[in-house]
Amino acid sequence: MSQQPAITAQDWLEKALQERLAAQTLANAALWAQAFYHAGFAIECALKHLIMRRHGWNAWPDRARVREIYTHDLIFLAQEAGIAAQLDRELEQRSEVAVAWLIVKDWKNDLRYDPLPFPELRARDMVAALDERGLLAWLIKR
Repeated sequence: MSQQPAITAQDWLEKALQERLAAQTLANAALWAQAFYHAGFAIECALKHLIMRRHGWNAWPDRARVREIYTHDLIFLAQEAGIAAQLDRELEQRSEVAVAWLIVKDWKNDLRYDPLPFPELRARDMVAALDERGLLAWLIKR
């Protein structure tokens, strides 16, 4: 049985950029639930990139070693990435990054399973949070 290759911080960053592109493409096709999902996943991947850099890890740790980071909770991941205080300062300043964070912070990956039509405005806001409001670039620069 072969072992899976190690996931690096660069892998998480590349995945974040791929998910951003997927979100934009799906929004352009009016596939709102899917665009929302991929936009949130882009933020999750960017936060996991930051977590690895903060801890100086060369590879994403095994689930048995660090179970708590195997989550889709963006608020928890931001805390683990060490940027919660920076986000609080952005909120105090009412910056575009703060507005973007308020849009994305409560993202849940299981919302895509809801059988009801997904709200277009919610998906558009989520995708706009990545680039138009600058959250993804802000995260990558941390």
